[in-house]
Amino acid sequence: PPDLAPWSYTLVCLSLISSSFPMKLELDGVLLGTLIHSPQVHVMADTPVIRQTSIVEAQAKFYMRSFMEGRFTDTSDPVGNTLTTGGASRFIDQTAFTAAGLRKLMSSGAQVEVSQRFGYETNNSLYFLPNQQGNAKLAMALTQPLLNGGGRAYNSSLIVIAEIDTGIAHDQMSKDVQAILLEVHRTYWDL
Repeated sequence: PPDLAPWSYTLVCLSLISSSFPMKLELDGVLLGTLIHSPQVHVMADTPVIRQTSIVEAQAKFYMRSFMEGRFTDTSDPVGNTLTTGGASRFIDQTAFTAAGLRKLMSSGAQVEVSQRFGYETNNSLYFLPNQQGNAKLAMALTQPLLNGGGRAYNSSLIVIAEIDTGIAHDQMSKDVQAILLEVHRTYWDL
């Protein structure tokens, strides 16, 4: 008969909490809610972002860098020829320099450097006039390796590997999220 219903039907339809109301679940809303609120999906979405930082790390070796270096040398050598010092038995020479500038590695492997160098030298030679000398040098250097470390493909290989790794992480995330959504879809239709 059309009015026949199991005895448990009315109990199943009753709410356990009197102030609550039934909520209609549609598949689109459940899938969207899973994407927005699932901690597992959030963790999966972070992995490609983390991998993408390796691209920036690989590109960082081509950024311009500043440097500063200095050296002090104190030499005391025995003299085999009196023309070196003009009479002293030991040649005593003190040199110091400080250099500062910029360096940049190019994708071809070439290194470009622009620097300013300031130095000081003094020694006990009678032929070194004036005795205490200062010097300065502005320099620009270009060093291009021919074999070891040369070539665009060699120097950009870490960037390419990082980009491939990031692509793999994106594909893996897509696969894992699709598996979660498939499971949600199956569970929805099982209900």
